[in-house]
Amino acid sequence: YRAAEKRRIVAALQADSSLLAVGESGSGKTTLGEFVATELEELGFTIARIEPSTVKQALVSVAEQLGVDTGSLEGKQLTTMQLMIGIAEFLQNHTAFLIVDDAHRV
Repeated sequence: YRAAEKRRIVAALQADSSLLAVGESGSGKTTLGEFVATELEELGFTIARIEPSTVKQALVSVAEQLGVDTGSLEGKQLTTMQLMIGIAEFLQNHTAFLIVDDAHRV
C-alpha cells in the first residue's frame, strides 16, 4: 500500500523528522499511518496511538503504551504534569513515535 510514500515517511521519521499528514476525509491518511506504524514496529521502534480526548486522557494513554507508570505508590493516578514529566523522562532514553488520528479534534 503506497509503498513509495511509506518508505519516504519511515526514512524521514528515522532521521528524527516530524511529520504531519493532511488531506481530505477518506484520502487514506489513517491507513497510511497504520502501515507506517507497523513498519516502524517491525524495525523495533515503540509506537503510541491515541484518539482525540482530553489532555489527561491522551497523556495516560501515551504513558500506558510506552510503559510509563500512570499511578503513584499510593494507587492514585498521576497529575497531568507528573505524566508529562514521566513521558519526557522516558523519551530522553528511548525513541518512540506518536500517531494521533483525527488530530483536528484534539
